Amino acid sequence: RKREEWDEKRAKSASTPLLGMYLWVEAMVKYHEILKIVTPMRAKVAVLTEELKVVQAKLAEKRDALRILDERIQDLEKMHREKIEYENSLTNEINNCKVKLERAEKLIKGLQGEKIRWTNTVEALKVRHGLLIGDSLVSAGMVSYG
Repeated sequence: RKREEWDEKRAKSASTPLLGMYLWVEAMVKYHEILKIVTPMRAKVAVLTEELKVVQAKLAEKRDALRILDERIQDLEKMHREKIEYENSLTNEINNCKVKLERAEKLIKGLQGEKIRWTNTVEALKVRHGLLIGDSLVSAGMVSYG
């Protein structure tokens, strides 16, 4: 027996309720055909959604790690700037000490001549100190008899 093809016109000519049934069956067949295409796509979307969640979680971890590294870099850069400033201050202090040392050397060289003069003065005063009593007696005698 040969199967007859049905269409909307033939179903309508047979009966009005049959037309509604025909349209419903036709819609179900189309739905089934579309569902055969969409169901694997939905499954793939579900798998890809899970993969996306995993990738997003890894991305969040990497971003946190990057943020931590950025903070560490900022801390290190700040420490570097502070160390450079400290080095500069030490360099300035070294230069100031060198200048002071040069001045002190000049002063010491200048005072070495004074040392000789002061040493001679001290020797002369020691001699005069020894003569002080005699000079005092002579002065007193001159004042008394003079």
